[in-house]
Amino acid sequence: MYYLIYFAYEFTPFTTTSLDELLAQAREKNAKYNVTGKLLYVEGTFIQLLEGDKPAVKHIYNAIEKDKRIIALKVVIEGPAKKRYFPNWSMAYDKISLTDINEMEQCEHPGVKEYLSKATPIRLLKLIANNPLL
Repeated sequence: MYYLIYFAYEFTPFTTTSLDELLAQAREKNAKYNVTGKLLYVEGTFIQLLEGDKPAVKHIYNAIEKDKRIIALKVVIEGPAKKRYFPNWSMAYDKISLTDINEMEQCEHPGVKEYLSKATPIRLLKLIANNPLL
């Protein structure tokens, strides 16, 4: 088992329809490669956890790197994992806000980019899992 967490910014604003299309594409491709995970959409920013066999995760990530809808892609952490966090989801999804992040972490981040510049991998994993006690 292998995992990878990254974040990226939207190139142009996504509509509800374009987000739905992105999710449908991701779920179909992930199911084909037996990759699971979760995608968060936070005010124009994507934070995603991919998990599965290393070649499959890398293949999916390489396709994401080429996606013209996003920019400034950055891998936060990757490596071997003992288990899947989202075994039943080809791609779980949540749309959250900076306010949600601030409430979960009980602090005031001035913006999503500032939050990501200081977020540790474990903080992002907690955010993705939506479990502050993880």
